[in-house]
Amino acid sequence: MPLSLFNHRKLKHYRETSEGADHFGHAFGGGFTSSGLRIVNADFPIHLLYRLNLDDPAFDIEIPGVKWLPLCYRFVPLTGDTLYRVVSDTEIELISPIDEEADPAFPYPGFPSTFPSRSIAFARQPYDPTNAEDALSLLTVFGLDQLSPDEMKLAIKIAKETGELCDKHDVNLTDEEHLKSGGNWPFLQGAPTTSCNNPLCSAEVEWITEELELVFPEELHDVTGPEPLILPGGAVIRESSLRVFGLYQPNEGDTMMWGDPYVQMIFQICDCCQCICVSNQCT
Repeated sequence: MPLSLFNHRKLKHYRETSEGADHFGHAFGGGFTSSGLRIVNADFPIHLLYRLNLDDPAFDIEIPGVKWLPLCYRFVPLTGDTLYRVVSDTEIELISPIDEEADPAFPYPGFPSTFPSRSIAFARQPYDPTNAEDALSLLTVFGLDQLSPDEMKLAIKIAKETGELCDKHDVNLTDEEHLKSGGNWPFLQGAPTTSCNNPLCSAEVEWITEELELVFPEELHDVTGPEPLILPGGAVIRESSLRVFGLYQPNEGDTMMWGDPYVQMIFQICDCCQCICVSNQCT
C-alpha cells in the first residue's frame, strides 16, 4: 500500500516501504482511541489511515504544537473530500463532511471500521527535477521550473508523444505555458484544487461563485429530463494555498483500502491555516 510523500523545500520524493519500521515510529492503520486521539465533530465512522512523525526529514510540514500527523478519511459515496484541523497530538477537529450518513456497503461490503496497525518507514525515490522525464512524472506536484531550455524542449516532446500536451485551446499560450498550466501528471483526473475550503482560512478570497443554470439539448431530455440544472452559487474561492504532500495509489490486488487499485487518495495541507484536505480520484 504505497504512500508517497513530497518534500517541496528539497524537491524530494519518498515512498512507503515494506522493509520495516525505523526510529521515527510511523504507523499505518489502528484506531483513534488506541492511538490516543480524539475527534471533534465526527459523529459517524471515520478512518485513521496513517499516523506520521513530522520529525522525519521526508516532511516539510510544520504545524504549531504538533509532532504526530494523523491522516484520516471519511469513506462516503458522494462527498469525496475530508477536511480537518490537527489541534494537537491528541485532538483532531473535523471541518467537513459533518452531515453525511454512513453506507455500510461503501466502498465494499464488510468494509472494516479500522485497519490493522503496522509500522512503516519511508525511502527516498529516484527523482531529479532537472531531468525532463522525472519532472514530468510529478508535473503538478513540483512543477517544471528546474528544467534547462533543452530539457524543457524534451519535456514538451515527451508530453506531445504521450498525449499529455494536446492541441492548444488558447493560441496565445506557448507549448511550455500550456504544459505548465494544463498538465495532469501524476493525477489522471487533473491536479486537485488549490483553494482551501476551511471557512476560517486566512487565505485571501478571490471570488464568490454565482448561480448557474444549465439547459440541456432536447435530444438529451430522455436522460436529463426537460428541466434545467441549477448549480447554486455562493462558493468561496480563495487564493492558492493548498499543496500536495502525499499521494496513495493502491497496488493491484490491494483490498485493504478501496477494494480495487483504481483510486488515488490525495493529501494536501493549507499553508495558511494548516488544515489537512484529503480527496480521491478514480484512475
